[in-house]
Amino acid sequence: MANDNETYRSTATAHIRDLSTLSERLPPILNSAATAFSQLTNAPISSSSTAADTPQARRDAIASSANEYFTAVFNLSKDLHKQVTDLEEAGVIPAEEIRYTARQMGMSGMPQIKTKDSEATVTNGGLGEFDIGVLNARAGVHENGEDQVLEKVKRLLEDLQRQTARSEQGEKMDHT
Repeated sequence: MANDNETYRSTATAHIRDLSTLSERLPPILNSAATAFSQLTNAPISSSSTAADTPQARRDAIASSANEYFTAVFNLSKDLHKQVTDLEEAGVIPAEEIRYTARQMGMSGMPQIKTKDSEATVTNGGLGEFDIGVLNARAGVHENGEDQVLEKVKRLLEDLQRQTARSEQGEKMDHT
């Protein structure tokens, strides 16, 4: 038992050191992204002090910085996935997502375990029926659809109020 605990600790310690080393790779990644994005501004971060500020030089700087960025992100992602796989194989972290359950009392007085999936009610990435694409399209062409958007938002809020009222009524009934 003591040997298993020491093995667990040494494995976890080694992987924490490796993850710490991987975290040191983040500042250069962010620097590459900042350099690429800054080339699109009036005050770009220069990648070399002797380069002239020409459109071609900016294109080259964007291409170079973007290439560095994507290469570094790919390599970091690959190394992080390797760490996760190693930790799962060593039993330090679970291989599957843990779902928490709520206990409810059944008719017989015995607790019943009911699994709650918090993601089951999430639609459209948490936005529900709200369609960002339509809003962005209208904003891009400056359509006068404010009334339609306002009506849709009102309907969504009313639906949300009804759902909240139903869930509150359900909770009141559970407590009585």
